[in-house]
Amino acid sequence: AGSVEEAFAPQVFLLVGRGFYAGVGAGVTISDGLEDSPSDAFYMGRIGWDIALLGTIELDPHATYRFESWDEIEDIEFDSDVFTLGATVRFQIN
Repeated sequence: AGSVEEAFAPQVFLLVGRGFYAGVGAGVTISDGLEDSPSDAFYMGRIGWDIALLGTIELDPHATYRFESWDEIEDIEFDSDVFTLGATVRFQIN
């Protein structure tokens, strides 16, 4: 969001699917270094695959595309500045 200070970006997703999934999300950036904090909302599309590894351990590789307004979704062009590949490892404790 352009801040040179510590920033937090809470996000929420609505995902559908089991194993392979897809969905949309939204978030904001919160920082003392921003003129307007929290920032305006940003939006994301995400696809991923939740893979069971060893019983209670899961790997979730995913790709997320971030855009600033719904108008941008009509003109999707690959922009490496807003496209992120990531992975999450989850441990379930019973």
